[in-house]
Amino acid sequence: MSDADAELPPANPAERNSAQLSDAQSVAESVRDPARLAALRDARLLDTGPEDSFDRLTRLAVELLDAPVSLVSLVDEDRQYFKSAVGLLDPSARETPLSHSICQQVVAAGGPVIIDDTRAVEALRYNAAPELGVSAYAGVPLRGPEGAVYGAFCVIDSKERRWSPREIELIEHLGTAASGEIELRGRLAHALRHDTLTGLPHRDGFVVHLEDALRAPQESPLAVLAIAVEALGVVDSSLGREIRDKMLVGIAVRLKERLGEAVVARMGDEQFAVLSGAVAGEREALGWADAVRDALAEPLEVSGHILPVFPHIGIAVSEPTDSAHDLIGGAAAALREAVAQPDHVHAVGLPKLRAEAIERLLVENALRLAIQRRALRVFYQPKVRLSDRSLYGFEALLRWEDAELGNVPPSTFIPIAEASGLIAPLGQLVLVEACRQASEWRSAFPALDLSMAVNLSPRQMQITDVAALVGEALEQTGLPPERLTIEITEGVLMAPSEGKIGQLRRIAGLGVALELDDFGTGYSSLSYLAQLPLCSLKIDRSFISRLEEERTRTIVAAIIALGDALHLDVTVEGIETEAQLERIRAMGCADCVAQGYLFGRPKPAEPVRDLLSAEAALAGPEGGSAPLPVVASTPPQR
Repeated sequence: MSDADAELPPANPAERNSAQLSDAQSVAESVRDPARLAALRDARLLDTGPEDSFDRLTRLAVELLDAPVSLVSLVDEDRQYFKSAVGLLDPSARETPLSHSICQQVVAAGGPVIIDDTRAVEALRYNAAPELGVSAYAGVPLRGPEGAVYGAFCVIDSKERRWSPREIELIEHLGTAASGEIELRGRLAHALRHDTLTGLPHRDGFVVHLEDALRAPQESPLAVLAIAVEALGVVDSSLGREIRDKMLVGIAVRLKERLGEAVVARMGDEQFAVLSGAVAGEREALGWADAVRDALAEPLEVSGHILPVFPHIGIAVSEPTDSAHDLIGGAAAALREAVAQPDHVHAVGLPKLRAEAIERLLVENALRLAIQRRALRVFYQPKVRLSDRSLYGFEALLRWEDAELGNVPPSTFIPIAEASGLIAPLGQLVLVEACRQASEWRSAFPALDLSMAVNLSPRQMQITDVAALVGEALEQTGLPPERLTIEITEGVLMAPSEGKIGQLRRIAGLGVALELDDFGTGYSSLSYLAQLPLCSLKIDRSFISRLEEERTRTIVAAIIALGDALHLDVTVEGIETEAQLERIRAMGCADCVAQGYLFGRPKPAEPVRDLLSAEAALAGPEGGSAPLPVVASTPPQR
């Protein structure tokens, strides 16, 4: 007997061996605890192969304790995996079933398990370890950074052995070192997969969670929600990065608190993602969107500022063969569609999404080629003075007829151009051609004093210097700046920034008129009407089509009064009938400018020139223009 053995007090071997052991049911409950298994799998240690940082600890145990085997054993749901194994007869064996594992007892005990003689222990009667040559066992817990027991650091002897206190203490020290290595790796992995500001998983961490969820058996689909908060960009540009960061943290806290067990991640500067639990289908996935909107419904109070949050939400619902990247890409594509939806939510199943993606790709490729070949055409719709229905000018509208795709409406190709960045060359093409055509017509028909209106996409302002392009187009074509109107939509004002406002002021500084298009259909702040260098408001066609409704007439009258109060001209679009014309005039809009199918449909330049020739002949040398004839009304295409 060694000196170490002499330090042990006499004890009944069966009592010493059985003291820390649990019954089979308790062991199974501990091993299969969902939180423990989730923490173990999140540590990314299973099935990763041997590493020297663990092997040196097991080698040291074998050398110092003169024992044949030492293991770093990770106890999974139905197996134990050896992250390190020194002394096994088959070094390539990296795992065994739990029926061969005593380390699962360490998981159940949550502390050391010391066994001098495995055959003397009733609790191991059905365990195969003793039959496989495990006669003595000493194991201590391996813990992760969150405290969960991942498995055991253990030393095994092939003969009976009375473990001394010094030996047990040494095993505990080595186990603590192994746990320290696991904890360090866990903290590093957490830092690598999580956003330091919000503490949420970032994109890579979200992919890991999603891959785990897709690998697990699922009776129902999963839903991924992509969430964009444009207000963050506004806050950044207006109130500064510190306030924006606090707003980000506030949004993260709200989502985590209100969405329960769902995985919430930060995917980018202004974007978040949510991985739901199982959903019965698209309808239930929309319920998650409602939960997100409810969570963010109340404005955030940050450093004395009241900051509303208006999220856009895209949803993708999984199919059995989907990958994590399929779902994330699907949700991102749905998010792009959500911006155009009335409730800012768009949900789509991936098969439908793939078909839509293929169609979008075909349109995008054809559009790119059409721009290169200058195969798109600019049409011109007349604008008239309501006072006498005389010709005021034109609005330039883009049209595209493709040899294979046929007539592609702007509602189809403009969003694709904006998403792909093709809106930059497309917008420049329209601007230059419209200015060139207006300059040519003014030279040919000077008495008419025509103006030209060109639409500006909010996306153009994000990716190009539109003010510089306008200046270049005017210089290149010779069109007087006061005869050009740039129409902007309320989308430009939904996320205003100093950069956008600066561009608009530079355009106005050229002498170009700015008109707010589709007024009343967006969500811009009325305060910007006073701050921006606007010249006119354009009442959207949706109001004109419902003028028989009293509430609509009240809204239209209010817009006309607002324009008058702010000294802004008013343009009315979408007039298709004489009855609509008379109602608009009766509302005090006799001096407004109007356009619509009642006065003329958009046409190519050639037939418009014929119209101008007739107008100029009627106007005579004194100038001015005659009333435009009424044309048959047909459904409009913008």
